[in-house]
Amino acid sequence: MQARVVQIAGIREVKALRARHQGMHVFVELTVGVDAHLSVEESHRLTEEVEKALIGFEQIAHVHVHVEPADPPQKLTSI
Repeated sequence: MQARVVQIAGIREVKALRARHQGMHVFVELTVGVDAHLSVEESHRLTEEVEKALIGFEQIAHVHVHVEPADPPQKLTSI
């Protein structure tokens, strides 16, 4: 499921993911990291793309997406 989400252009990471079964359906809550400089409108568009990518996949019936700024990339240091 995470791999499906991070393939969406603009989603940098999945910070948290929670899924629960209710009967035959799965309900998903996730927090995604995006560029901190995106507008509210752009961030909202990404949440809609996440919902479209997941609803219907593996019996997912509902998706709730929370957006946060992505963590900065880790810099590698040489020894």
